[in-house]
Order: sequence, then C-alpha cells, then structure tokens
Amino acid sequence: MPENKPPEPLDDSGDAYDPTFEWLANVFLFISLGFLCLVEARVIRGLWFTHRASSDTFDRFYIPISVLFPGLMTLAARLAVRRLSKKGEIQPTAAGRVQQIIGVLTLMAYLAMLQLANIAFR
Repeated sequence: MPENKPPEPLDDSGDAYDPTFEWLANVFLFISLGFLCLVEARVIRGLWFTHRASSDTFDRFYIPISVLFPGLMTLAARLAVRRLSKKGEIQPTAAGRVQQIIGVLTLMAYLAMLQLANIAFR
C-alpha cells in the first residue's frame, strides 16, 4: 500500500529568473524615444514654420520642452523601480513587468501626442 506523503514544497529559490519582461521594457523604452523624436520634430516644425508663433511669447519653446516631461518621468520611474529591485524590495520579474507597463504607457502618450500634433498643425 502506498504511503500518503505530504506534497513537496515548491522551489522558491528565485533561480528561474526570466529576463523577458525587462527586455520588452527596454524595447518599449526605445520605441517611445523614437516617437518622442517624431513628436518633437512635428511640434517644432509646426510651431516655428507653420504656425509662426511670435517671438515675444514662449510658445515656440515651452511646448517643445513640455513634450520631454513624459520621457523624463519614464526614466525617473524606471530608475526608481530598478533601485528598489536591487535593494530586494521588489522581485526582478515584478520590476520588469512594472518597467514594461511604464514603457507601454509612455509609448501610448507619445502616439497620442503625435496624432494631436498632426491634427493641430494641418
């Protein structure tokens, strides 16, 4: 007759680290930076050459600089998540997922900005 043994505990050593999420997060970051460049080019061309904002206002400078804020906040958030992961407060797989979500949100923000710039500067 077989003995009834308790089930073996799962191996929770954390050796099965999958870098897929971190790799995808980096891909989304670089795609977002590409769209950042496209949005900047469209906004600067629209403000400086199509719209011809007057030189006594800050429209020519304020709007292109404000386009950089989501990218800067993305980099700050990624560095904060990476720091927490190195301290051990967040698991590396969870940190990769959070970085991936941040990258996707930034990409969506720049896609929306590009569409709005295309509509605004027709």
